[in-house]
Amino acid sequence: MQSIGNSNAWGPSGQPQRIDNTTFTGTAQNAGNASYNMGINVQLPGQSGMTLNLNPSVSVN
Repeated sequence: MQSIGNSNAWGPSGQPQRIDNTTFTGTAQNAGNASYNMGINVQLPGQSGMTLNLNPSVSVN
């Protein structure tokens, strides 16, 4: 995973943060539905890669 974008769902703690090459950590804190951007880089060893950009949503009760 390359990135997780900002969203109203994340609340006062802000968007999830990268803690190492494979892990993001964060908490959805605001109730309701909100969308955010997420980027995923895909690459086979020794070959060119591609970036997949998604726009999922999160629902917090």
